[in-house]
Amino acid sequence: MRFATQQHEGRALVALHLATDGGDKHPSLDKIKDATIAAKEWRVRWEFGGAAKDVAIQAPADLSQPAHIVVDGLHFRIAAPHARWGDLPGRWEAGKNDKTAWLDIVFYDGPEKTWKLDAIQHVAAGMALQIAPTDETMAPVAVLERDERLSLRWNDLQLSVTTRPEDAKALREKVRLGAAN
Repeated sequence: MRFATQQHEGRALVALHLATDGGDKHPSLDKIKDATIAAKEWRVRWEFGGAAKDVAIQAPADLSQPAHIVVDGLHFRIAAPHARWGDLPGRWEAGKNDKTAWLDIVFYDGPEKTWKLDAIQHVAAGMALQIAPTDETMAPVAVLERDERLSLRWNDLQLSVTTRPEDAKALREKVRLGAAN
């Protein structure tokens, strides 16, 4: 996955899209071949470790609902108004172990399959992160999906990415920061 972001103070607008020529476990060390990879899960993880490892994270029942996580008096709100991997919609899932707590957007979790990345029509996630010292409501993120693009607008932050998996260079050239269309 590749990501683009716009940030201002305690807010970040993030878009993820899929590179067909990245690495299996590392973006540049173990390059996949022929845009094909075997995987048993596809997910995006927001991870809390160190002093925040014991935080209680409750996954919202529906992806349209933002998550609210409180760590040492700081309020983290994470929204995912768009998350799709081909025909698979994303869903929230939370978990923890003795070192970290996490909130995932899960696209696929099942038997290992071979995925031909450049054959998938649409892979993208649009997310927003708000960090504040008080419990502030989170403004909704406007989402526009048109002509193989995902455009996001959240208050004064805007960005747009392609939803069609391509090589990393092509993805970089198609990111638009500050333009939601």
